[in-house]
Amino acid sequence: MSVAEMKKAIHDKVDKIENEAALKEVLDHIAKLNDKQFDPNKFFDKVVEQYGDVLEKLAQ
Repeated sequence: MSVAEMKKAIHDKVDKIENEAALKEVLDHIAKLNDKQFDPNKFFDKVVEQYGDVLEKLAQ
């Protein structure tokens, strides 16, 4: 199943939910998943912040 197909399947299922509490739970869960996604830019910034001097010495 492709990403587009999965998104459509998710949309179809969520569209059928009528319970507000259940929708809130789904929304909260999606927000948590998005927070856990790997962001290479943030990772690089953290590495440079922590190990900038070491990386500079290794590059020489």
